[in-house]
Order: sequence, then C-alpha cells, then structure tokens
Amino acid sequence: MRFLTLLLLALSAVPVFAAPPTPTGLTAVAAANKSIRLNWTASDRATGYVVFREPNTTTPIGTVGAVTTYTDSDPALVGGTSYTYRVAAVNIAEVPAQSALSAPASATPLSNPSAPTNLVASNSSDGKVVLSWSAVSGATSYTITRNGVELDDTTTTTYTDSDVDRSTVYRYTVSATTVGGTSGESNVVTITTKGDGSQREAVWTREFERADGNFDEIVRFEEYLVAFPNTLPWVVMNQRFNSSDDDISGDLTVDEYIAHFAGKTVKRPSKAQTFFLADELSDIGDADGYLDPFEFALTLNRGTKEAVVMKKFTKLDKNDSGYLSQVEFGIRGGAGEEGPEITSAR
Repeated sequence: MRFLTLLLLALSAVPVFAAPPTPTGLTAVAAANKSIRLNWTASDRATGYVVFREPNTTTPIGTVGAVTTYTDSDPALVGGTSYTYRVAAVNIAEVPAQSALSAPASATPLSNPSAPTNLVASNSSDGKVVLSWSAVSGATSYTITRNGVELDDTTTTTYTDSDVDRSTVYRYTVSATTVGGTSGESNVVTITTKGDGSQREAVWTREFERADGNFDEIVRFEEYLVAFPNTLPWVVMNQRFNSSDDDISGDLTVDEYIAHFAGKTVKRPSKAQTFFLADELSDIGDADGYLDPFEFALTLNRGTKEAVVMKKFTKLDKNDSGYLSQVEFGIRGGAGEEGPEITSAR
C-alpha cells in the first residue's frame, strides 16, 4: 500500500503530455496608421500566445501574455497589400509547450489618403478669405495650414478664415485625415486680402459710432464684442482689443479705433498668451495656472457648441483631472500637472 501511494505521488509530478488547445476564432481587421488588429478566442491552460505572419510560421512576429488581442504595427506593412496571420497558444509547463497553429485570418492595411485637390481661395465681401477644395474619399477631417502653420480643422470641404489682416498675402494648403492616416498637403494657393478702400477714416468713424452703444465716445471691450459678432475666439478678440488700446486705458477712442482698422497688424496670440488670457484676464479666469472647461472655451471660436468644447477638452486632458496644464494645452516647456495634488487642491 505504501508503495502504491509513492507511485501515485511520482506520477502526479510528471508534466501533462498535451499542448494547450489550438486558438479559435482568429480575426484580422485593418486599423489606424496602416496597422492590423488581431483577436481570437482564449484557449484553456494557455499562459500566452505567439503570433505568426505568413509565409513565416516558425518565427513569431510577436508574443503576448494571457490576452487575446495583438496589433501588428510593423512600419514595413504596405497599404493595399493583404497579410495573413496565425496564432498558437503557449504553456511552458506543458509538453509540448505550443499548440498547433490556428486557422488563418487575413486583412489589408489601409493606405494613407491622397492629398486634397483643386484648392482655391477667394476674398469675401467682408474681407475674409474663403477656401474650398475637392473631397477626399473616406476623409474624417481636413487640416488647414496658413503660411506654414496649422490653422484649424474642419469636417467640410470649405473654410472661412476670419482672422486676416487687410492688404496681406496669405498662403494656404489643406491635408486630409482618414482612419488610415493623414495625407500630404494639397496644392498651395496664395491670396492677397482686400485693402480698406478710400475714405477709410469716415467709414470707420461711422463704425465707431455704431459700436459705441452708450454714446460716450469710447468703445469698451463688451461693446467691441457686440460690434463684431464673428466667431473668433474670445482670447483673439481680447488680444486685438488690447493691441489697439494704445494708452492702456481699457477702452478705445475713435483715433485708436481708426488706427486699428487702417492696416495695423495684430498677431494672433501664441499658445502661452492664449493660456494666460483665458486663465488670468477673463472674467471667469481664476489665475490658478490651469484651464477648466469654461476657461478653455474662451480659446475656441465663439459660438462653439458645449459638446464640441468638452470633446476637445477631454482629448487634451490626458490624465482626466478635469483641468488642463500648460503642457496639455500644448505650450512647449510649460508647467505640467501634478495629478493628485491638483485634484486635492481643487
């Protein structure tokens, strides 16, 4: 009896002579940036999986633990070319340690979209620049670049640039984005904006009188916003107003008003200036070194829907703190968030 017990104990220490079951349900789907995402059904006793890309079924392209997904992001993948994959289950405690290969699954990486074509620019009657171009198949958005600097994104094939100076040359290009990636730039268009015409002082004096809502011969920022019901962000309008306020009085005289519209160039605020204006100089700013959603909204076009504001805010809020640091806002060399300290401080 004692001998039988010892024999049973010895046999129990012998490894299982059976590989893990072969994975089933393998699927392959083209993903963003010319990658391919694989999924499969878990195998019993598997502690990991090895992934193969045909024709090589002996050397895996990747290994994973006890998960059932893998993304092939090999930069050598060619858009428009089909690739076939197989997966095997692994358990190093078993003999053999690797299962047979799964049934194959194939997918074709998405190619980068072609660049937009037929980009044209024209001057509108109110001094803005209007762009239009031909649609790109599958495009989810378009990026407009002005004078080599990214300007804005849009989901349509037209765009109106309201933030332009008179009698100024601008160069524009457009690129398209799809789930497969981003295209190159379109053809370049160059346009010179309209001048302010003759008798400008008389014209802008009348405009001043119209903007001067309480007829006290000065225009305050609130009146300035009402006088120009465009979609430019609050921070841009504030920057323009302050740049025209030569005596730093907090209001504009008729001379300052005319000088502003008589060709005075005002640059769009930088990222750092935009952050400062929204955080410290706005009525809702709390000067704490971070932007909450309400302060962030001041950096977007006026009239932007709340849902769009929150979507953009959430995309930038990398650590889900509910606030944007200078780094998250895109300021190079800016201050980052301290995570838990921010949350507790607020």
